[in-house]
Amino acid sequence: GKYTLLDPTEALHDDSGRVIAERDRESIRMPPSLTLSKIRSLKQQALFACVKAKIEVSTCALACIYFERICLDCRVDKSNRRLSFAACLLIAAKINEANSMLAISDGIKENKSD
Repeated sequence: GKYTLLDPTEALHDDSGRVIAERDRESIRMPPSLTLSKIRSLKQQALFACVKAKIEVSTCALACIYFERICLDCRVDKSNRRLSFAACLLIAAKINEANSMLAISDGIKENKSD
């Protein structure tokens, strides 16, 4: 389908001049300062950082989903995109990495006792 990016500050009006909540399902409300190329670049930088820090790729993917959801909620713009993605990555790591860290710490304890 074809999607149209709309400025969230602009109110949508119908033919009679009434303000409507949604024009159609194919409209995406995004801040004009946050472009698709900036979002792709941020995701690429995050993936490289996650691989370098030995964080699971699934954690980075979960952070991307969280980030996209807050972008579509118009809470992210050009000035706070990196901070917002870092917060999403932190939340994703707390949810997704908890079990793997327990397994690693159990393995370290077993090796020390041997």
